[in-house]
Amino acid sequence: MRTPGGRVLIGAPGAHLDQVADAQPYPRTWFADEGPRQSRQVVPFLLDRHLVTNVEYGLFVHASGYQTEAEQRGFGLVYGARFWEERAGACWRRPAGAGSDLTGRERHPVVHIARADADVCCAWATGFRCAANTDAELPDFPSSTT
Repeated sequence: MRTPGGRVLIGAPGAHLDQVADAQPYPRTWFADEGPRQSRQVVPFLLDRHLVTNVEYGLFVHASGYQTEAEQRGFGLVYGARFWEERAGACWRRPAGAGSDLTGRERHPVVHIARADADVCCAWATGFRCAANTDAELPDFPSSTT
């Protein structure tokens, strides 16, 4: 689907990032890529109507032998009782960590995918780029619930 471009404001205000850091065990530097707040121009682009599912991502991994960043480092971040937690074994194949699997989640959107992982998959599958963080800030950008 065609998504119009436009000017967007990206990044979080420093005070908000301070609040987030104070509420979690991670230091403020963990959120360094979330700021500073700035204005950016986004050019129009085409966007697939559906998110990539676990089945689709599995086809890419099977064909390419690709290993995600989470698989390489041995953990992923899973939202716990109050904040994000490092969970051993969490990756796209084991979304809740070691001992979990994709049973019942085959058609769910793939998770534990870093930007670099998504870029490689997208280029392999379509020859195009993935949507960027700035793209998602556009007012008309579709949400995952539509």
